[in-house]
Amino acid sequence: MPVPNNYITQSVGDPKKSAANRHEDVKVAQGLLNVQIIKDNRSDRLLPVTGSVDSDTLKAIIEFQRRRGIAQSGLIEPRDDTFSALLKFSGPRYMRASQSMIDQIKRTEGLRLHLYDNDGAGNTTIGYGHFVHPGRINGDILEEEFKNGITAARADDLFREDLSKAEKPIDDLVGAPLTQNQFDALVSLVFNIGSGHFRNSTLLKVLNGGSGQHTGDYLGATQQFRVWRDVRIIGQLQVSADLNSRRHEEETLFSR
Repeated sequence: MPVPNNYITQSVGDPKKSAANRHEDVKVAQGLLNVQIIKDNRSDRLLPVTGSVDSDTLKAIIEFQRRRGIAQSGLIEPRDDTFSALLKFSGPRYMRASQSMIDQIKRTEGLRLHLYDNDGAGNTTIGYGHFVHPGRINGDILEEEFKNGITAARADDLFREDLSKAEKPIDDLVGAPLTQNQFDALVSLVFNIGSGHFRNSTLLKVLNGGSGQHTGDYLGATQQFRVWRDVRIIGQLQVSADLNSRRHEEETLFSR
């Protein structure tokens, strides 16, 4: 039977105790230790997922064993008590954006009750950045309800629909636990770039620790926000101070 991607094959930890410290095993262990730090809502420094055992990794193993009441051996062995405890986690389920993030997205998008096509990607939009159709305003393909503008209440309804579309792929696709700040930062990003781009992003792959692993390289994921400072809709490039600022705010929030 093949070994799952989020398992280790040999010992990880203190080299003085003859730990094998195979590169891929160490990466899995570092990611799982990060996951538990986030899950426990602790302020411990997250580990870079490098595949190399350093003093911070050894300290994290000992601290995790101490918190779980496991013998503080400084070693993680396949199928031992430490590794079994590390595997006990789940990703976000039914998380929702905080009110502060909802307010922030609304401020960033701005409210337009009539159609506009200067969204930065040349698409027709209304309300709080609600996509109507690709390209500039075209009366021949407009939905009837948008031709004469919309009310603020309708704009809010459309925003809620779009917000749910941004929240769902994070719930569905992220396998590592998230803090509220991390979830909010991802919602802001997905609201802007779309769920399809998020699904195929390196950010998601890094956050999940690689295909099928669901271990948390949170530091690596933080650095991926800046990749999206120039891309909004596929085939369209937007290099702007506003978008750079938005990505910086999301990156900062995610790293808190």
